[in-house]
Amino acid sequence: MQSAIIAAKRGHEVHLYEKGDKLGGQWLLAAVPPSKTELNTLTIWLKAQLDKLGVHVHLKTELNENIIENENPDAVIIATGAKPFVPNIPGVNLPEVVLAQDVLAGKKDVGQSVVVVGGGLVGAETAAHLANHGKKVVIIEMQKEIVKDGEPAVKYFLLKDLQEHNVEIITSATVKEIKQGSITFEKDHVMKEIRDVDNVVIAVGSKPENTLADKLQGKVEKLITVGDALKVRKALEAMEEGYRAGLAV
Repeated sequence: MQSAIIAAKRGHEVHLYEKGDKLGGQWLLAAVPPSKTELNTLTIWLKAQLDKLGVHVHLKTELNENIIENENPDAVIIATGAKPFVPNIPGVNLPEVVLAQDVLAGKKDVGQSVVVVGGGLVGAETAAHLANHGKKVVIIEMQKEIVKDGEPAVKYFLLKDLQEHNVEIITSATVKEIKQGSITFEKDHVMKEIRDVDNVVIAVGSKPENTLADKLQGKVEKLITVGDALKVRKALEAMEEGYRAGLAV
């Protein structure tokens, strides 16, 4: 959206393709956890700018080689983001194992007892979201602390929220196996098991989704990849790249 806005302001005819049914990407999910609904104001503002500038928005349309061939654009900016990383844990393909992104998007419901694998920002915020809805939640994180690289103020209030909602946090632990109704992990060289688990939520990070960039290589005059599609980072860095890409076309 940022790329489209800047390119349109510079007088270009801009078409924005989104394979989903709404604009906003992962920013929509970022606005779901407790006390973060105000993040939606950015999405609303961006959409208003697209409308004001006459950007042609194509929802439920995945950009492909046929569209590129028919439209023959001067430039294409790839901003396809990232997709969740799924670890190679025995049992990870069981039906009760779900992705944090699907939980936040409302695509997957979970039971009363939930274990979140991964204590980064996404995992911790998903845990807070579930705990605020009355779920019993445990976080298992490999590192010594959760939300290790989080912004200090955000991390402070997030940890406070988790504590107030009795979320159990297990750090320096490695998940070894997921079974129906249980999860096994190793901590301090001791194997431990959590039983009576309804769902396991996977939140161990993301990886770039850039297959489109590979397909379009050499088929358009100018091809720019931005944001998580290039390298998984933070939203503000992605927006800055989008801004610069809009100036570069």
